[in-house]
Amino acid sequence: MRQILLAVIPFLIGLSAYANGDPVAKFSSINRVANPEPLSISEICIIHEQIHITHVDGYNCFDVIYRFKNESDKDFSEIHYGFPIDYLVADEQETYRFTGDYYTESISEIGWNEKLIKDIAFTFNGDILPFHSSKESVREAGFVVEIYDGYRDSIPVEAVNRRWFYTKFAMGPNAEAILNVRYKVYANSFVGLYSDDDSFSYYGRKTENANEFFNNLPFIYRYFADRFDILYDFTPAKHFGNGDPYVIDVDIDLSNLANPRIRGEDGSVYEANHIKRNIYVVAQNIKPIALTVDFQSDHSEKNIRRMIDRFKIPKTEFDVAMEADTVLIDFHSPMFLSEVAFDTDTTKVNTINSLITYADGSQKRYRFESRNISSYSRYDTRIKSPVLLTITDLYQDGIVWSENGIDFLSQDTDFDNSRFKIKNIKLIFDTGVSAMSVCKNIEVLDARFINNDK
Repeated sequence: MRQILLAVIPFLIGLSAYANGDPVAKFSSINRVANPEPLSISEICIIHEQIHITHVDGYNCFDVIYRFKNESDKDFSEIHYGFPIDYLVADEQETYRFTGDYYTESISEIGWNEKLIKDIAFTFNGDILPFHSSKESVREAGFVVEIYDGYRDSIPVEAVNRRWFYTKFAMGPNAEAILNVRYKVYANSFVGLYSDDDSFSYYGRKTENANEFFNNLPFIYRYFADRFDILYDFTPAKHFGNGDPYVIDVDIDLSNLANPRIRGEDGSVYEANHIKRNIYVVAQNIKPIALTVDFQSDHSEKNIRRMIDRFKIPKTEFDVAMEADTVLIDFHSPMFLSEVAFDTDTTKVNTINSLITYADGSQKRYRFESRNISSYSRYDTRIKSPVLLTITDLYQDGIVWSENGIDFLSQDTDFDNSRFKIKNIKLIFDTGVSAMSVCKNIEVLDARFINNDK
């Protein structure tokens, strides 16, 4: 296992991503404000901070431990405490927007969704603390202006939104205490517009008569992303204590990921699967963690089936009929679905034609094709087993183009419209052999983020 000290990696850049709590005025806590009023308590000091970070299923998992000491004879019977957590991605309707008019190959999802921050827990000396959160989030996408020799340049800034979480505890005279904060933040904020052309699904979707592949963006792709951010600021709760330095232990464990690589601000790439640091310093002098991690996405059959089980629609909701090279999936009542999954022999199936009939009576035809990518790629990492066919696509189906710009449909309103609810799907497999059974283990999925309750 390779270990690289934080001190020698120049990727701790100064991004405003605050993740250290501080005492706040009671008004701030009770009213759940997005920008609380701090309250200084010089008698109580942080004497040790430990932070452990892992990444599992698209979430950064934080486990933070503070050791406090009351260095006075004063009794603090009620300390209101605020802990801010920043996030980068979707709103409650998962509405996709470009950052201003800046066209990029990544879409920023902006706003709040209850699944963006989950599994939050505060414990104080081993006792679980109740908490509540602010009703607002702040600091959305925008621009910063930088000047070089008189030249002004507008730099797009990704949305970094914040939720404050409030709790309270007490500390007696000369007492020591341990506060543990645990939470998970959805971190896969990079979703490429061109992700499905050659790197995800083995069969790329195109219109029936099109000469070029669509730039597909499947719903389920987010759970196979290969890049994420880690944000954490060591700026201490400066309103605790008198600013003396204390020990900070950092442990970023990426050992569960395949070939993790950390990208530096200067574009350099560092291989590291476990980063540790032990320091004794005034924390406000340390630049925050603002890492971009690239890794090899897990396209193993075991992991693909795990995701299928997670998002599959019960088989009691539809019937499947197979005849030679044709499969008909008929739903008992029209419903939304994002992908169809099945097993097939990809060496014998080059093309799959589809006819989709919707609740409003409209129909769409698509062709799914594979192509030889050996001329420009040494590795074919596309998912072949089980096969994932994109039925509803965030890019092609989720965009409304107009003269004034691009609008992205919301998943819990627009995608529940009858024009996206499907009555049946016919799949015709081009195998060259009419008498073969073309596929098995058919599942249909709804992989929308809003429906991810697990």
